[in-house]
Amino acid sequence: MYAGKAYKSVFCTTWLINFFLCLLVAWILFKGLAAPTVPPFFITFSISTILIFFIAKTVSYILLALSDRSGFSIVTSIFILFEIICVTLGTVAIFISRRYEPFVLFNRAPIEWLQNRRFIVAIFTALFIVIFIVQLFSINRYATIVKKDSISSRTYEAARRKATPYHNNKEVLSLNHRF
Repeated sequence: MYAGKAYKSVFCTTWLINFFLCLLVAWILFKGLAAPTVPPFFITFSISTILIFFIAKTVSYILLALSDRSGFSIVTSIFILFEIICVTLGTVAIFISRRYEPFVLFNRAPIEWLQNRRFIVAIFTALFIVIFIVQLFSINRYATIVKKDSISSRTYEAARRKATPYHNNKEVLSLNHRF
């Protein structure tokens, strides 16, 4: 089970980094929505969906950690894949915009400011994708360990349930255990 804790800690570390990046992205989104200029809809929508999928991924991971059911790992992996898709589409949306005003200020229009400084968006996208790949790997490995542990514990419990007082003779049951 030590490997399970290691994968859990790797996922939690990358989740914490992802959390701080999402806080920064949410701050930029809210600052952009409160700005006097209206930000482009497709960019605000993609940023909003990134945040929504981050919250959904967090909830599904918490359920996985509390219940140790491998089904929640599939749901968590799906939300991570959706986050990858949304980050990629948001980056493409920022890169294909035709607006270019080199002297726009961050306080006046933060999302347009990001559109003019595309290297920042590329760095954030690279960070997000690396984080998501590490999270997918750690969730996959952790789910494999959880599944192996649950199979072995169910087999042991099934073997123990067969050894009731009604079977007083010492029968040899599954897994070569003698009860």
